[in-house]
Amino acid sequence: MSAVPAWLHRLAPALQRATEVGPMLAAVRREVRDVAGFDAVWLYSIDRDRRHAHFRGEAGVSPRTLRALPTTLPVDLAPMLQEVARGEGPVVVEDAQLDVRASSPVAAGAGNRTIVNVPLVGPDGPFASLGMGTFWDQGTRDVTAETIDHLVGISHCVALTFERLCGAAPEPLVQLPVEIDEAANAVRRGSIVVSLGRRREVRQLLFTLAAAPGPVAKSTLVATVFQEQYDPFRHDVRLRVNLGRLRALVRPAGLGVVAGPAGYRLIAPSRVILIAARAPTAADRAPAK
Repeated sequence: MSAVPAWLHRLAPALQRATEVGPMLAAVRREVRDVAGFDAVWLYSIDRDRRHAHFRGEAGVSPRTLRALPTTLPVDLAPMLQEVARGEGPVVVEDAQLDVRASSPVAAGAGNRTIVNVPLVGPDGPFASLGMGTFWDQGTRDVTAETIDHLVGISHCVALTFERLCGAAPEPLVQLPVEIDEAANAVRRGSIVVSLGRRREVRQLLFTLAAAPGPVAKSTLVATVFQEQYDPFRHDVRLRVNLGRLRALVRPAGLGVVAGPAGYRLIAPSRVILIAARAPTAADRAPAK
């Protein structure tokens, strides 16, 4: 089972102490800087009709850039904002000065370069967006799938804290577990429920990683999931494709998959509970009378 990650033990107490958006974002900035190398974070709330986004705070953004940021942004200003407002997942722009999705007078005036926006999604859809990135001569950054997984985990903690600051009932950050239910073919965390769909290989990857006490080697994943002997020429691409599908599928629940020298590991914003499907018994297999 996956233990509570170290970054959550660092971040959760600071977020639980926060009584305003500023201190919350200051704590988030420290983690984002370590994970992704971004020195600036910001937060916009999104109207229920998803037509406007409203600036709610920042940490690490320079005064020069702040002067160029409007307090209210029309969502139809740029395709990037429309993607964020749909709440389908993180939106990454490698260079806002070149990417047409971010092309707008605001991005030009603020000096945005790399931008990562992670929608904060509640039961009724996206209600805010956690943004981070680089500006002006800071240049651009490469954002890996593993980095995105970490940032999504952080964003789930921010979502809970921001809801509390806005008056919603608080939920304990560390104590809210992630349940991977093999029998129900779903992942649950609080009010978030993610169906695992029909791809057997993707589901089996998740169950294998969730059951492992540590990193799982490629050869083990291939033997368990594909039931074949590992051959890099036959399996590397197949494994990469299915891991990509898995990452996209479970991100709404705050889960991610990171690669390391020893293999692949499931990461989660809190404790993971694996609910295994019950094996059929003799009574189950007996014909009905």
